[in-house]
Parts: sequence; structure tokens; C-alpha cells
Amino acid sequence: MQLQMIRRKLEEVAHLSQELKNSYMRLDENEKNEFKDGYPLDVDVDEFARHMYEWSQTQLNKNE
Repeated sequence: MQLQMIRRKLEEVAHLSQELKNSYMRLDENEKNEFKDGYPLDVDVDEFARHMYEWSQTQLNKNE
């Protein structure tokens, strides 16, 4: 039960990450740089969103 709940939360986060990526991709380079201020990861925001989505899909498939 707990695992199913956290998988649903991951799915929600993945969808929100996709929305974030889509909005991020519409920014110009200056806005992207400003947005990434304090961003601690070595991957770009769009790649992070892709990883979240792929992880969510893997977990969703396990849930079926």
C-alpha cells in the first residue's frame, strides 16, 4: 500500500517535471541562466525532467 502511494506521488512529480521542462524550454538563454541559479544538479533541467518521467514509467509498469 505504501509503495503504491509513493509510486503515485512519483507519477505526479514526473508530470509536473514535464510541465516545468516545457515552460523552461520556452525561456530565452538569459532567463534559463537566471532560473538555474542555485540549481545543484550536473544535468540540464530538461534532462532531469526526462529522467523523472522515465523513472515514473518504470515504476508504473511495476505497479500493473
